[in-house]
Amino acid sequence: MKQLLILLFCGVTLFSCYSKNKVPDAIIQPDKMGDVLWDVMRMQFLAEEVASSDSSVNKEEEIKKLTEKVFKIHKVTSVKFDKSYDWYIQHPELLKRIFDSIQVQKQRIHDTPEVSEDMPDPGPMRNRFKGKEKELVKEVE
Repeated sequence: MKQLLILLFCGVTLFSCYSKNKVPDAIIQPDKMGDVLWDVMRMQFLAEEVASSDSSVNKEEEIKKLTEKVFKIHKVTSVKFDKSYDWYIQHPELLKRIFDSIQVQKQRIHDTPEVSEDMPDPGPMRNRFKGKEKELVKEVE
C-alpha cells in the first residue's frame, strides 16, 4: 500500500511538471511566439522612429498599423497573439525562455555590425536591418 502511494505521488508530480510546461494547441508555440514578439518589438521601435522623424505621423496609429502587418506576416491574429501573451504571462518560466531567446537574437545582431566603426552613422533603423529583417521591413513598408 505504501509503495502504491509513493508511486502515485511520483506519477502526479511528474504529470504536473509536464503539463505545467505544455503549451496548449490554441496558444502560439514558444518558438513562433518568440519570432512574433521579436518582430513586434522591432516594428514598434521602427514606428516610433518614423513618427519622431515625421510630425504628420501619429505614433500610436503607426505602431498599430505596423504591428498588424507583423501579425499578417506571421499568420497570427491580434486576438490569438493577445490570448497567447496572456497565457505566457501566467507561465513566467516559459515567457522567460522566450525573452532569453529574443535577447540572444538581439545580441547576435549587435555583435555583427553591418558597418565599421570608422564609418558615419548608418542612418535610420530600417537601414541597419540585415537579411531576413530587411525583407520584413520592406514587406511592412
